[in-house]
Amino acid sequence: MKNTGENFDLNDDNKILQINAPKDRVGGPYTVVFKNIKERWAIVALKWDGQPRLGIRWFGGNSGIPSGFGHGEWFIIPTSISKNILCGLPIDHALSCRIEEFLSGKIEGDDLRRTLYIPNENEINLISRLIDKFKRHGYHRTDLPSIYISSETPPIFVNYPELEYGIKRRERDIEEHLMDWREPETISIEELLGVYQPGHQRIIIYDRGIKWWCNKHNFLAAERLLEEWLFAVVLIHEISHWITHLLPKAGVTIWPTDIYIKTERDVHEGWAQLMTWWIAEEVDGMFKDVFEELNKRQSSPYLVFKRFKKEPINKVIPSLGKLRALVKPANLQDWIDAIM
Repeated sequence: MKNTGENFDLNDDNKILQINAPKDRVGGPYTVVFKNIKERWAIVALKWDGQPRLGIRWFGGNSGIPSGFGHGEWFIIPTSISKNILCGLPIDHALSCRIEEFLSGKIEGDDLRRTLYIPNENEINLISRLIDKFKRHGYHRTDLPSIYISSETPPIFVNYPELEYGIKRRERDIEEHLMDWREPETISIEELLGVYQPGHQRIIIYDRGIKWWCNKHNFLAAERLLEEWLFAVVLIHEISHWITHLLPKAGVTIWPTDIYIKTERDVHEGWAQLMTWWIAEEVDGMFKDVFEELNKRQSSPYLVFKRFKKEPINKVIPSLGKLRALVKPANLQDWIDAIM
């Protein structure tokens, strides 16, 4: 990243974490450990040649210090003094412990970006509405998967880094290969907003993606209200993935994870979107408005649910057990056959 000197906005941690040169040696950065806006310096947790380290830089002049070929870089703090520096920073004990765990290799960099989330009363009500539909067909409640809010970069911003903040031709920090970039035609939920990870049985919600989408669609409602409802829609979508994978029922096997992962995307996203649509139809209001607006730019697997909207729930839910019982990854035709 260029223009990382005196004009750089130190208030935005996400921009600080985009300074990742040289890319072949730097992993992350993962989190801002501490910054002094008045003196214009920051310390981050990153990986250097694959090893967890702390990095520091000053934001002055044209590119700050250190820099190479106009791109901001980081001084790598020697491991022998990292702990002393960490102890000398005015940060809370919990963060300090997490950084120490990272530096000792006990946790990964992405773990620094994630905060365990407990659903609020409204979200619990929405989740209960969904699970109750399955309870009527013999499924029973169990502990929800771990849910995390993450400050990590959503996959779509990795592939389209210019998308997050937008670019202007005259900005000095535009790299030549970004001059003719085009915004993607579709922006899927999993690329931008959140993901269910079946191997870890956890849900990750991308905070940066949530805020970006709400900023783009602030005509729907006040931004804070919009964030709450978008979060709820994404959460129900990802909980739906978990339900199809693991919600228990006597006499019905859970979906074997290796087969579940290999199952056709049309099936995964068709189920998740259909179940989210059930809730949207039931509660109406902002939940439904956000869900419908979100679907305007989804890729085709996220629109498969439309062909099942007229199917009665009491025909659709029993099809889940049939798909789980297959000894092969399911495809869309398997699901259609299971419903008929």
